[in-house]
Amino acid sequence: MDSPQLWARIELALEIRHDEAQLNTLRPYVMACLNRSKGLLLDVVLRFESVDDAAARIERLASKNANYFDEQGICVRNIDYQKLQRLSSEISRTDFRFHLLSEIVGPQGLGVARWRSLEVDMPDYPLTHIVHDLFRLPAPNMTQLSVQTFSEAITLPLALPAVISLVVSDCHILSGIQVKLELLQHLELFFEQNLPNLSILSACRALRTLSISTDSEEEREESELCLPNLRVLTIWNSEDPFSTYKIKFPMLEKVVSYRSSGWDVRSGARPSIFHQYLLTSASSGHLSLLQKLLQKGDGIETLIISRCTPDNPDLVAAIQSAKKAKAICSSLRQLTVIAEDGTATPIDFLNM
Repeated sequence: MDSPQLWARIELALEIRHDEAQLNTLRPYVMACLNRSKGLLLDVVLRFESVDDAAARIERLASKNANYFDEQGICVRNIDYQKLQRLSSEISRTDFRFHLLSEIVGPQGLGVARWRSLEVDMPDYPLTHIVHDLFRLPAPNMTQLSVQTFSEAITLPLALPAVISLVVSDCHILSGIQVKLELLQHLELFFEQNLPNLSILSACRALRTLSISTDSEEEREESELCLPNLRVLTIWNSEDPFSTYKIKFPMLEKVVSYRSSGWDVRSGARPSIFHQYLLTSASSGHLSLLQKLLQKGDGIETLIISRCTPDNPDLVAAIQSAKKAKAICSSLRQLTVIAEDGTATPIDFLNM
């Protein structure tokens, strides 16, 4: 209790149900967090339950408490998805959630000034107007914003000029959030199946770290992307999001790749550290990936390979093949493998 800096956080999960008493029980918790945190900046997490989550939860509970759900007009033997959708829309139009959220927002919205970070998980039902009303207020101390939504129609008109870290589900949301992108220092893009245009990233002039994920295989017009201050880039999933871009990352220092084929480090993006995660499945494709990293990673000084051991046959074969062909990239100075248990082992590849 005397060290609120360890736990200055409010986390609320707002579920789809008519039981207002359940939400009211959270109010003492919220008030206690506000009072005991002694004015420290708060991390606020708001999770709104999705219709699918509600259906699964109701299905799990139906056999234990069938009478309650029957009283609410929900068929427990055959979950009616449309009825759940109507239920969620009806609740989103009521104001009983405001009684709880208003405690965090504070009178005249002054409580928002205590928010250090905000994580909002808004799934597939209409809460736009509630979010718009509650989060339109200035948050001068906000340094991290996380917006996760599965609806392209949702936009958040926020005035958060101090935001330096942003986590969003796709590029479309970037244009709907009124933050000064040129101030962003950390950005994560994920959960997106279609990234039609990354050119908006060029507005993030101060961006130092970028984590990006896409499965999209759409053809896009070739264009240029310049991130002059980017230091660390993390790439997830199978497709290369930069495949159609002429990229300029002059300050890039490190790339972390979870892609099964690595990442083709091209001109304009020459990291000195490359960290590759190998797939935990069979070693199919590991040999060609390791050969590419050893032979074509011009500019890479340190190569880190995770989920790998020093005696990995693909690694040994790749090193021996590259040495025999005198094809190990001239800039490489250090090779380290990290096993599943976290053990890191430097590899003396020159004397192997």
